[in-house]
Amino acid sequence: MHYDANEMNQISENFDVCILGAGAAGIVLACELENSGLSVCLIESGGFDPNSETQALYEGLIGDGLQHAPLDWYRTRLFGGSTNCWGGSCLPYDKIDFEKRDYIPLSGWPIAYDSLEPFYHRAAQYVKIGKPIFDKTIIPNTELTEVIESIAGTGDFVTKYFRNNISTVNFGVTYRERIVESETITLITNANVTELITSSDKSTITGIKIKTLKRNSFVFKANKVIIAMGGLETARLMLTSTSQDEKGIGNENDLVGRYYSPHVSFNHGIVVFKPGLEVSEGYEKINEQTMIRRFLSLSDTRMKESHLLNCKITLEPLSSVPENDLTGVISQYLAKEDAEVEFLSRLTGPPRNAYGVQAIFEQIPNHESRIRLDESEDSLGVPRLLLEHKITDHDKRSYLQTYELLSLTLGRLGLGRLYYDVSGEELFDQITGRSHHTGTTRMAINSTEGVVDANCKVFGYDNLFVSSASVFPTPSHANPTFTIVAMAIRLAGYIKNGH
Repeated sequence: MHYDANEMNQISENFDVCILGAGAAGIVLACELENSGLSVCLIESGGFDPNSETQALYEGLIGDGLQHAPLDWYRTRLFGGSTNCWGGSCLPYDKIDFEKRDYIPLSGWPIAYDSLEPFYHRAAQYVKIGKPIFDKTIIPNTELTEVIESIAGTGDFVTKYFRNNISTVNFGVTYRERIVESETITLITNANVTELITSSDKSTITGIKIKTLKRNSFVFKANKVIIAMGGLETARLMLTSTSQDEKGIGNENDLVGRYYSPHVSFNHGIVVFKPGLEVSEGYEKINEQTMIRRFLSLSDTRMKESHLLNCKITLEPLSSVPENDLTGVISQYLAKEDAEVEFLSRLTGPPRNAYGVQAIFEQIPNHESRIRLDESEDSLGVPRLLLEHKITDHDKRSYLQTYELLSLTLGRLGLGRLYYDVSGEELFDQITGRSHHTGTTRMAINSTEGVVDANCKVFGYDNLFVSSASVFPTPSHANPTFTIVAMAIRLAGYIKNGH
């Protein structure tokens, strides 16, 4: 069943479960709860097609800290959410991501990797990348099994891979018919949730305020409420819900919006390999539906021994490298003595067998990296977000030491040379936050360290849950959508079991 909120006055039904947001998490939750005996309402801010006025509700401000993409980029406000614009890369988080690492404050998830692995297998079906997800026999049968030939033997670097569906799955297209025609799911589009109403004792969500761009407004009710609005909007809604507490919902300890952790990413440095060395760059087709891409990462042992952070390193075309980097590398390369570069091609332009280096790192949970409410408002009267993305000195040391380790390894093995700014100044200037918004309602064992518990229930509330990358305590190096889907399946099972 489908309704357009612009044409509604009120819905009197009290739903068993109301899901706020019809992106990857919300759609999967609805599908998992379908035919469970529960009445389900799925509420989406947008419609089935892009709308500039709706998209503008995502606009926010960038404050102190690192440079960051505009807040209305890299996410879409319509049915299907940001799967309307995602790249489709799917890989699970690593086991080490779930572990407590003594050198990373507030690391460790309150759930174990092994408890989530079964849900990764089911998530693979939703994103249509094949099954079983961890079966390495699907890798093309080639002699090269590494990103860079021979580098894995050092014990410092390992080769991993992620999968993509060749036709990237847009959840809004793939699951639209199922949702709209379901007899147990009620979909309401063009409905903007502006506030959650709480009981006087601040323990229960008693209502959901809705506004439309055509100025309709009404209140929904549900026995259980799941916020599935993404890493930024989830925290924004909780902070703007101040009917019983000016701090907002779940914010007793001032943690909502804190620990903001997008992936720290940059294209920096050029690696020049010796002639004839085999490397893996780009995608490899494994069947008619799926392709993979290999990437370089640190071994668990090296991370722990050197206190480094998890990362994903790929080789990219030189066209991806900033022009000033490329010019600097060429001049360095041509100035070398023949004895030092005898294994390299001799030329008067950019080196052959050369690639840009793209690095994506996790970051240490940082209390000062945050989103908060600005004084300005959107067209519905909701305060906009002010984002302040910050990293620690430990983060910077880890990023630079990883580059140094890669450079020394390539040189020691005679594989090539990595040219980069060894001072770190240019590297740090290129750090940009973009997408993969995590950490703003982090999962923890208690309310002094996070906003939701191990079952994604908001501390102190008996009927409020969060399904979003915002609950991830640490961001790993992996694109988050695959884990978002796995966590949504896990949460749906918890609710179906009567919790």
